[in-house]
Amino acid sequence: MAVGQKKRDKKENVIKKPAPNPVKCKEGKGVRNFDCPYYDDCLDKAARAMWPGFTCAECENYEE
Repeated sequence: MAVGQKKRDKKENVIKKPAPNPVKCKEGKGVRNFDCPYYDDCLDKAARAMWPGFTCAECENYEE
């Protein structure tokens, strides 16, 4: 098998998680997933946009 073929096969086996998708909400009204690996990214997005709060409930990465 050629080297290029091995690299291609490796990429096909990678399972990508959906991008984080925080949704703006009223302060204290959203559910959060503090254990999510994307939590800090979502918190940064909400802070930069000056949202009063955000929820993880509609994100594909959210697990109850």
